[in-house]
Formats: sequence, structure tokens, C-alpha cells
Amino acid sequence: MNRERFISLVKELHAEELEINRAKGREYATDEDVLLDFRLTAQECEVPMRKVCYILMQKHWRAVAKYARDGELVSKEKLRDRTKDLNLYLKLLLAIQIEDEELREYYRESGVDPYLEDEKEWKVEASRELTEEERLSIIGNEFDWHGDPKLAPVGQPETKAGAE
Repeated sequence: MNRERFISLVKELHAEELEINRAKGREYATDEDVLLDFRLTAQECEVPMRKVCYILMQKHWRAVAKYARDGELVSKEKLRDRTKDLNLYLKLLLAIQIEDEELREYYRESGVDPYLEDEKEWKVEASRELTEEERLSIIGNEFDWHGDPKLAPVGQPETKAGAE
């Protein structure tokens, strides 16, 4: 493949990645917070958002690595699609790193040490409380919230109907 054709491929993939982000991104985030699903999962699991991203990236990376190693794709998803998904996760990881650096700078300037309590990084990365609208945009009304009132959608009882 020559340079011109490669650059054309890169541009095509970039346009497709933007479209995926517009379509799929609305399931996991809002226009105000593209990292919302990472933030929510980090809060629930008490891990840094970067680790949440790493875990989600792994299925795509393993499929790409298997193709590179063995020359075969196990699933029906094409290498092109895996590449786009992995590229988006890498960009989201960069956004997480940028946000983390901005938060660290804010805390340095303010003189507040967010790590004093128990030195868990996730407290810095997941420190912002979610609004009810943000939580609902991610968990919806079908989310299995196991009776946790903090996660329950608006209007849901504190325990599941029929659960014993």
C-alpha cells in the first residue's frame, strides 16, 4: 500500500470513528461528559477511570492481537471495526489522562490534597457527583440496581417488585 492510499484509509477510519462516537457515544455519555460511563463505573468499582478503560479495551486488543498472531478473527466483527473501536478507546483514555492532569493541577493550586483520606486515585477521577439526569442517561429504567437507592432511577421503589 502506498502513502496516498494509506492516508486515504486513515481519513476514512477517522470519519467512521466520529460517526461511531456520535451514535454509540450517546448510549454511554452526554454531550457535557463524554467520560460519564467511565466515571460511573469507576465510582461503583472504586477504581480509577483509566483502569475501567483498560478493561473495556482488552476485548478489542485481544481480537486484534489474535489476528496479528494467528491470522484469524474468531468473531464476526471485522478487523476494521475492532480497529475503530480500539482507536476510540485510546482517545477516551487520552481524555481521561487530560482530565486527571487538570484535576491534579487544580488540587495543586488550591492546596487541597484529595489523596489524604485513603490514597485512592479513583476519588480524584470520580469525584464529581452525577446528576439524576446523567445517571438515568446511563442506567435507564431497565438497570438492575439491586435495591441501591443511589442508583435507582427516579420513581423506582427502593426494592425490586417481587424480589424476596
